[in-house]
Amino acid sequence: MNRSSESRSHENISAESSEINRVAVKPPSFWRNKPNLWFFQLEAQFDVTNITQDQTKYNIVLSALNEHILDFIEDILSNPPTENKNIALKSALTFNDSEEAKLKKFLGDCRPSNLLRQMKSLAGSKISEKFLKTLWFRDSLFRDLPYCFVYIDDIIIASLNLDEHISHLKEIFQRLTENGLVLDISKCIFAKPEVDFLGHHVSASGIRPTTERIQAILDFNRPSTVKQLRRFLGMLNFYLRFLPNAAKHQTKLNDFLVGIKEKKNKSIDWDEDSIKAFKYCKEQLSESTTLAHPVSNAHLAIMVDASDNAVGGVMQQYVSNQGRIYVWA
Repeated sequence: MNRSSESRSHENISAESSEINRVAVKPPSFWRNKPNLWFFQLEAQFDVTNITQDQTKYNIVLSALNEHILDFIEDILSNPPTENKNIALKSALTFNDSEEAKLKKFLGDCRPSNLLRQMKSLAGSKISEKFLKTLWFRDSLFRDLPYCFVYIDDIIIASLNLDEHISHLKEIFQRLTENGLVLDISKCIFAKPEVDFLGHHVSASGIRPTTERIQAILDFNRPSTVKQLRRFLGMLNFYLRFLPNAAKHQTKLNDFLVGIKEKKNKSIDWDEDSIKAFKYCKEQLSESTTLAHPVSNAHLAIMVDASDNAVGGVMQQYVSNQGRIYVWA
């Protein structure tokens, strides 16, 4: 037998061996609750059967996944990487021990990227991807950072000093980068002692309504219909925590809403008492107290009171023997 014949013979044997190995590897159904162990077992089968080709491993893994798991990784299937397909698939279905220890408390058995993928799978086309990313952005990406508060796509970071602030920013930037998110720099403010955030002015002293929002309520004309009154009360009660005895002062206004369900355009018959109540509610917000930030090791007190018309309360902390208002109710 010449060398050419021997070479063809070896190629045929190699090809046949490869086919035999593919048939010999029959992985069990994917262990969704123990994906790492499942892949350990499968890698052992690959070693025993001498399977080394990435595409072959990728196909064998896919053959063991059911409809729900395949739906979970639909983005990878529709746009697979050109190289290391099996590694990408494994990464999407598993997580390492350090990630598990860090995220299990908040996300169960999901990394943030996997959680977003699962949310898309469950929601289908009924909920927009933008809304899902909002939930993921807020509840999984930064939830374990005590110095960071997220509302939809707005982020506020509170730091004790500039050095700590820079450290906090680096952590935020790293997480954004790792998850393919970018910032609109024109809308960002960095290293400022005070800032307006979601209709509130936040500083080291505490939190209060912004001047612009207060002025908008002061300029609100006296409502002529129930619909307009509800709009006014909605704007006002957005700042309910700043308004002591709000229910008592709004009693006359709320009386106009009693029994009104469908007649939103019903006109309002104002009397002297209700006009006074309307004016007082506007003035009360303009004179609202700046609420202090909570202190973790300070004594916390809750004071409540009630009457025939309303129930009220205040939460405060005592710092250096002085009461600091945290919230009115």
